[in-house]
Amino acid sequence: MQEAEMSTGERPFIEILQDVRFWVIHLLTITSLFTAGLFCVLSGLVRLVFPTALSHDGFVEILNERFSVLSMVAFGISRHQDAANANE
Repeated sequence: MQEAEMSTGERPFIEILQDVRFWVIHLLTITSLFTAGLFCVLSGLVRLVFPTALSHDGFVEILNERFSVLSMVAFGISRHQDAANANE
């Protein structure tokens, strides 16, 4: 007695990838989602719907503080290395 082959009736994945209809649907969907997202970001709609606690000026101020600290650290490291080289 032979066992019956169990099948879910689904198409193989490789067959789906070779189907033109699959690529047309995904090309339209992905392109439209990207375009809609880009429009929302560029128009400022995202900032209206999801306001942030930080304004642009506050964000720039924080960046400037962090980069000034980085430059101080880099300056201190270079001074330390110069002093070490002078002692040799």
